Amino acid sequence: MVHYDRIGVQRPHPSVSSLSSGRPRARLPRRRACPMKMHPGRIAFPCGGERVPAELKDLCVLEHQVVVTHGDEGAGEIYSPLKKHVQALISIPIARAILDLNRAEDNSGVDGVIKNHTCGDVAVYRRFPANSQNLQLLAPYYQASQRELSAYAGRKGIGPGIDCHTMSSVVPPARIDPGREGPLICLRKGDGACPAPCPIA
Repeated sequence: MVHYDRIGVQRPHPSVSSLSSGRPRARLPRRRACPMKMHPGRIAFPCGGERVPAELKDLCVLEHQVVVTHGDEGAGEIYSPLKKHVQALISIPIARAILDLNRAEDNSGVDGVIKNHTCGDVAVYRRFPANSQNLQLLAPYYQASQRELSAYAGRKGIGPGIDCHTMSSVVPPARIDPGREGPLICLRKGDGACPAPCPIA
C-alpha cells in the first residue's frame, strides 16, 4: 500500500512499514462522543400504534401485519430512543388503520377519523360500525388521545412540539399521485403545507 506526500513523492504507507518492520503500530487517540443536549420541546408519533380496540375486534378483518403496514410502520423504533433527549415523548397505541388522530373529529369520510378503508383501499371491517359505536370510540380513544397530545401546549419549560411520522416508499393508491416515489425525509408546517423551499431529501 502506498500514499503520496504533498509534493507527489510516492512513499510506503506508514501502517504497512510498521507492520513489516515488526514494530507495533501506534494507536490513534479515541474520539470522545459529543453528548446530546436535552431539547426543550416534545415529540409525538400519534399514528404508530398497532392495537385494535376491543370493541372492534370482531368486526375488523385486517390481519395484524396489514394493520402495521397501514400505520406509521417503524415509528416506535425510530423515535422512542429520543425520549431521553426531549421534555416529553408521546405515543398512541391505537392503530391508525382504525382511528386517525390526524383527522378532525367530525371528518366522517372514507379517509376520516374512523377508517372504513386503509390508505391502500382495503376494507377495514366485515360490517362498518354503527354510528353509535363510532361515537363510543371517539370518547375513550380519540378525545383522550387528543387531550394527551395537547396537555403540554403552553406549559412552562416545554418548547414547540414535533409531530413525527413515517411514510410509504411510494404514494399509496388512495392518495394524490399514486405510485410516485416518496422522499427520504420531508419536513412540513403545522397546516400540512410544505414550506418554501421545502427541505426534502
